[in-house]
Amino acid sequence: MVWENESNVIAMMTKEVELGKAKCHRYWPEPPQESIDIANFHLRLDTYQILEYFIIRIIEVINNHLQFTTWPDHGTPTLAEQLVKFIYYMRKAHKTGPVVAHCSAGIGRSGVLLCVEVLLSYIEKDLCVSIKQVIGKYCSILYTTNSDVC
Repeated sequence: MVWENESNVIAMMTKEVELGKAKCHRYWPEPPQESIDIANFHLRLDTYQILEYFIIRIIEVINNHLQFTTWPDHGTPTLAEQLVKFIYYMRKAHKTGPVVAHCSAGIGRSGVLLCVEVLLSYIEKDLCVSIKQVIGKYCSILYTTNSDVC
């Protein structure tokens, strides 16, 4: 999906393990300069940088892998400012294709990330925005099988 859509940013909104439970399989190689082969793709971790509340990984083939680290499962981010800074970094890194966002279940943190990004875009353009309408619109797109989740 990443290769097909020429996405250069993956936003991972979960830790690999939270509260003793596996939340995401590590799909990138570690440590730097090591590589893994998945199907017909060869992935290599070029570099990484651990910041206070997110990790930046530069992965050959994928280009940018951003992992937000201070948003616990069944909780909220430590500070809203941290999520906003993450979104601004995500925007700067984004060059091609859609941003690929994921969390553990795919129905919470990744959906909130995308809705907040849309709301910030409206605010920055000084457009009138209905938070309820934006969330309703994106919830119906993201959760077509169960709109009660939103």
